[in-house]
Amino acid sequence: MDRNITMGLRSANEYGFVNARIRGMKSRFISIGVYENLLQASSYQDFIKMLSGTYYGSVIAKHSSTAVPSPDELALILSQDFADVSTNLSRSLTGKVRIFTDNFLDMFFAESVKSIIRGLHVGLEADEILRFSVPSSPAEANLFQTLVGASSVNKMIDLLP
Repeated sequence: MDRNITMGLRSANEYGFVNARIRGMKSRFISIGVYENLLQASSYQDFIKMLSGTYYGSVIAKHSSTAVPSPDELALILSQDFADVSTNLSRSLTGKVRIFTDNFLDMFFAESVKSIIRGLHVGLEADEILRFSVPSSPAEANLFQTLVGASSVNKMIDLLP
């Protein structure tokens, strides 16, 4: 069979697989109506109450120590969930789609490293610095732990892979 036809069929199969995975994840999305209601919430507590009625309610309950997480904590919880979903999706991809997704996930890594640099620079405690990191894997979580353990920004840079 012609190489271009083979590659075209492979790409079509890959697209179908990715499309099916993404459709399966649609339950995580909020509807336009819910989104508009969230924007019109009269208070932050009402916003969280409405958000808790969606898929994200269980995510918030699982990762928050309080019924109403602070805005910073909520941002971290939702960022971590997004990174987890993206990582799980990327594991099943191949070819150019996998390369694109991996590059996208590198954004979380870069943002986390910047947060660690900022935290070390201003002398924050390790736990406080790690609150602002969003690891996409256990290996990244360990790396972030190691980087935060550096006593200075210069030493942390030497620890980067």
